[in-house]
Amino acid sequence: MIYIGSFSKALFPSLRLGYMVLPPALRDAFVAAKWLEDRGNNSLEQAALAHLMQSGGFERHLRRAALALRARRSAMLNGLKKHAAGIVEVVDSNAGMHLTAWLTRANHGDCERLVAHARARGLGLYTVAPYCMRPPPRPGLVLGYASLPPADIEAAMKLFGACLRDTGLSEPVR
Repeated sequence: MIYIGSFSKALFPSLRLGYMVLPPALRDAFVAAKWLEDRGNNSLEQAALAHLMQSGGFERHLRRAALALRARRSAMLNGLKKHAAGIVEVVDSNAGMHLTAWLTRANHGDCERLVAHARARGLGLYTVAPYCMRPPPRPGLVLGYASLPPADIEAAMKLFGACLRDTGLSEPVR
């Protein structure tokens, strides 16, 4: 088995350092392939990351980041309950940096209208459709929370509720 990853989400994207965990029998072949393909690695950044890991700083950072993500996720879930109850169905996953929210009272056209209206009001919404091989059976949104403090998420959810009302999606089904 081969594991491949990067530090872009755990630390920051511009670090541009990744890793591979390989069976020992494949190590030399992958080192040779890396040497042929790309000889550029920033040794200063690698050394700094190694020091961060050896000192325990990386583990402390991960613990703090996990706490912050839980607070942000909780703010988003609470905001959705308060401002979009019955209008969205959230796929609960306890992991990641976003939620998937399926619109319960809308078609795909309504979803696109909602996204356009929200963007015009300064709220970035993104549909699920571009991430699906086939159009999903119902409209949905990808709601990210990784880069916003809880207070901003609460304000965004309030605006989301207003956008649902403005587009007629929060009214009861007739």
